[in-house]
Amino acid sequence: MFVAVQNPAYKASVTDLLDPESYSKASGLMQLAESSRYFIAPIIAGFLLGFWDIKNILIVDILTFLVAIGAVFWIKKDLNTGKHVENDKNKQNFRSDLTEGFRYTFSLKGLLWLLCITALITFFVGFLQSLFGPMVLAFADSKTLGITLTLMATGMLVSSFLIGAFSKIKNQLSILSISLAVAGLFYALLGFSTSILFITVSGFLFFFALPFINTSLDVIIRNNVENSIQGRVWSIVSLISQFGMVLAFCISGLLADIVFNPLFETEGFFSSTVGQIIGTGQGRGIGFMFLLSGIFILILAVIISRLTVLKELDLTLREEIKID
Repeated sequence: MFVAVQNPAYKASVTDLLDPESYSKASGLMQLAESSRYFIAPIIAGFLLGFWDIKNILIVDILTFLVAIGAVFWIKKDLNTGKHVENDKNKQNFRSDLTEGFRYTFSLKGLLWLLCITALITFFVGFLQSLFGPMVLAFADSKTLGITLTLMATGMLVSSFLIGAFSKIKNQLSILSISLAVAGLFYALLGFSTSILFITVSGFLFFFALPFINTSLDVIIRNNVENSIQGRVWSIVSLISQFGMVLAFCISGLLADIVFNPLFETEGFFSSTVGQIIGTGQGRGIGFMFLLSGIFILILAVIISRLTVLKELDLTLREEIKID
């Protein structure tokens, strides 16, 4: 609940602190920090567990919040005096602020289209987050699953570092559609085979594409929303874009157990057709769900590259960077 309050302020503060040409690099570094918890944190935790019990580990976890608090106080003076900040002394009203945020978001047709498409993307990615474990555990043990997840997550770590270190891309819409197509392709391949090596490589490349998608979305939204209202808009962006993932979490288990897995049992409807390609038995229905989800994401990538209303958003971004 508190992260939901903190996250919009965190995202809006980037606009206060940086110039538009630095947004891509900032987004890459933010994702680098986010993805490191999938790779660095488990290694550190495993090492510390060799010396301490879980109580001491949790104390260390709690103390790390002091680092975040210190960082906030460190940059607070820059937020207060940033060149983009407009001081507003008027008393704020939660209801009117929320209404204004919705009104502003819905007034930007291109932004609304982008958020709806993002909600569809998170819907399909939600299947992967909730069902990847059950799919792999159908033919491998939990240790193999853990290693596979760690290796896959390094893809996100690598690309986040590259974006943070080198990225100054202006045509964000093209990057968005290309990286989304790459993610869709390797998402589909995740469900194509039961080979752990094949799954790990496909997963690595899928996660490698994600930071490019997230950075493009982040920069496009940031540059098309007035700074004075970004906190409110980022809240609505999270609400709309993450709705798809919440829905996927609600229905993914039912779809897997009741609809798709039975289709790939020995006498299942797809056992003699598609099952001959991707395999049959426990968990292959989930693989088929991944295959379909990847194809749908590929279709969304094509739609994004063709929508004129989204090209106008990207044009605004490039003109702003050129002026600055």
